[in-house]
Amino acid sequence: MHRMKAGLFKWYRGWTMVAMGIVMVMLSVGSVVYGYSIYLTPVSKELGLARETANVGIVFQHIGSALLAPVIGRILDFVKVRTVVAFCGLALGAGLIGLGFGDALWAKAVLLVLPLSLGLAGAGAVASYVLVARWFKVHRGRAMTIVAFGQSAASVIVAPLIAMLIEEFGWREALLIQGIFVGAAMLLIAAGLVDRPAEGEHEPLGKAVPVPEADLHDKGEIGHPLTLRQIASSPVFWMLAAIVSATLAVVQASIASLVPLATGRGISLVQATTLLSMLGISGIFGKTVLAIVADRFQRITLITVAIAIIMCFTLSLTVDAGFAGLAASSLMAGMAIGGFFPMYSALLADVFGAHSLGTTEGLVAPAISLSSAGAIYLAGVTYDVSGDYRLTFLIFSAILLGALVLSATVRLFGNLHEVRPKPV
Repeated sequence: MHRMKAGLFKWYRGWTMVAMGIVMVMLSVGSVVYGYSIYLTPVSKELGLARETANVGIVFQHIGSALLAPVIGRILDFVKVRTVVAFCGLALGAGLIGLGFGDALWAKAVLLVLPLSLGLAGAGAVASYVLVARWFKVHRGRAMTIVAFGQSAASVIVAPLIAMLIEEFGWREALLIQGIFVGAAMLLIAAGLVDRPAEGEHEPLGKAVPVPEADLHDKGEIGHPLTLRQIASSPVFWMLAAIVSATLAVVQASIASLVPLATGRGISLVQATTLLSMLGISGIFGKTVLAIVADRFQRITLITVAIAIIMCFTLSLTVDAGFAGLAASSLMAGMAIGGFFPMYSALLADVFGAHSLGTTEGLVAPAISLSSAGAIYLAGVTYDVSGDYRLTFLIFSAILLGALVLSATVRLFGNLHEVRPKPV
């Protein structure tokens, strides 16, 4: 272990990169994830689509993300982030504009699979985390957690603006306005992105903070990432991929099932939807706490605690405790869910290096997409078989128990920096 000294710059530009990352995540997640749900009703009504047919669109988008994330991730390790963000940001803007023209469903499916999926990865969370990981070593967990606030900002800022545009101008014109704005904003952001600190520019620490030996030599250089074979041959990679994909699959399927579970137990639709708001609000609180403590504990420890809390949430859903019980469980789970994504990204950067984070994130992404789709399908099947969601959440709890065991096993490797594959 060595100790790093405070940098010579009064303002560390890494925090500027964090601020830009927040905006990138906010615009990409708000436009694709929240935007789809907001446009769903007016588009379905005008085009005469059944809800089942309309919902297929989000499946196409998930397929696009699963196919393109590994490619975008690998490119980010060889090409400047600003170049990738500019291209993918323009693709996102053009895709949004294109969705507003014509009625052909095949054309809209192509736009969801290609430009919107490109924008979500290459101008959103993956690109932001890759950038921030290169600027931060000691405060990496805090910086990545702050970037994750962009997801919360998407629901608070972008979603209402989209709704206002639709009410004022209609959904086609709203997509045109949104596409132009998002494309232009991404270009402006890309122009200000800097891939890594300048020579002599160090992360300010205040007091001297211990830094792992492996990170001292990890300069986040472009063009020298680990090979796909090196990453894939690491047992730690597969264990972390299994932990992350299992946990996020259960999280996404649980959120999708929460409202129907509540209404099926006699809770009104209005009360049931407030449970989602509680998840979001407690998620913001969880990120705030995590931003303070993220770099004071081992990341695998924080991930293990988060999984344990989420498992308590799924177990609680097997018992009918009324609205009060569901509300308490949702508030508890939201805090853990809010910090899970940035923590696992920070851990991947720690283990495989900031210079290989794009590749590593890209390889994990298809596992997350496929397992999430499988978990959501499983929830529907088990409900049809049993008539309620108790069996569903018992299975989800068992899956999370497996993730906990894997997490504990990863801890047996000791210092995860020491198991990082060596560059060739």
